Amino acid sequence: MKTITFVSAGLQKNGSVAMILNLASLLSEKYIVKIVTHFDNAEYKLPLNIKYIFSDTVRQGIFLKLYSKLKFIYQIYRQSTTSDLIICEESASIAIITAQICALTNKPIIIWNHSCRGEFIQTQGIINYLYKRSYQQATHTVNVSLYAQNCLLNFTNLNSSKISVIYNVIKTNNITNPNILDLDNIQLIGIGALDKNKNFELIINCLHQLKNKYNVKCTLTICGSGTYKTKLKELITKLGLGSYVVLYGIAQDVYPLISASHILISASNSEAFPLTVAEALSCNTPVIATNTGASEILNSGDYGTIIEKDNLEQMTNAILSIVNNYPQAKEKAILGNKSLSRFSEDKILPQWLELIERLT
Repeated sequence: MKTITFVSAGLQKNGSVAMILNLASLLSEKYIVKIVTHFDNAEYKLPLNIKYIFSDTVRQGIFLKLYSKLKFIYQIYRQSTTSDLIICEESASIAIITAQICALTNKPIIIWNHSCRGEFIQTQGIINYLYKRSYQQATHTVNVSLYAQNCLLNFTNLNSSKISVIYNVIKTNNITNPNILDLDNIQLIGIGALDKNKNFELIINCLHQLKNKYNVKCTLTICGSGTYKTKLKELITKLGLGSYVVLYGIAQDVYPLISASHILISASNSEAFPLTVAEALSCNTPVIATNTGASEILNSGDYGTIIEKDNLEQMTNAILSIVNNYPQAKEKAILGNKSLSRFSEDKILPQWLELIERLT
């Protein structure tokens, strides 16, 4: 039986890690599957049919951090020698290290690109060179959307035979959101890491405008954790929205929260394949999303509302439009739910199996 090893910095709760765990679990029915991570920081209930190799715990101090990184590199090398294929995440440090090791051990490697954000353009000097080289060294690169692939091609010139798009597998659910809009309690929700890219500040400012300029009675729930939590709290206090915004933290199961909401908003400045958009459609919840990889899930607006990035006026108008035409917005979401069969296990897994067999 062939061995497939995934390489990831950690198993903290985010969309990319969720997809890694999901694919690893699906592949474990046919292959021996391992996941090598730098830190033992799992925030998920981990599938039992996978072997996890946590190279170290979080350490403080320059020398201890260096020691920790060396342990991680050693584990990648060690596992690559006994694996038939390596699949690594696209972050610069992971891609550079893993690609170099696979070149040394002569093992095929897939870089799985979940990103389209500034990492492709923020790296500079020797890191920029090595990062581009890692994609050129990779046996193949899988992108989770056309949007992600186009971002990557703008960064590095790859041969078309070494790059492809395989969408993420989306699991549907049986919980659907309210069919009737309660005008006295319109519930908005945003989900994701509390960081600059997710742009929750825009949603909070939009809520303030809805309440003060248009007298819309609404609340906002934000699910996630991250470095921007303090900044968001300060903005909420400054705008006097303490009674209307809930910073929920990490939700182990987002479906009940999405189903209890009337509109899901994805305000990201960059997003390859926003899982929360698909999760909202699976709940028949209307979606507003920025023009990123979300447009592929929403089929260019057929299944939800697409707005420009960082555009307060468009977001406000989109919410008002849904509030005033909620049955039509629901119809779009229901159609979107039906369209999620595009991302079913039956459609996506065979693409991965064909690629793995071809490369090994």
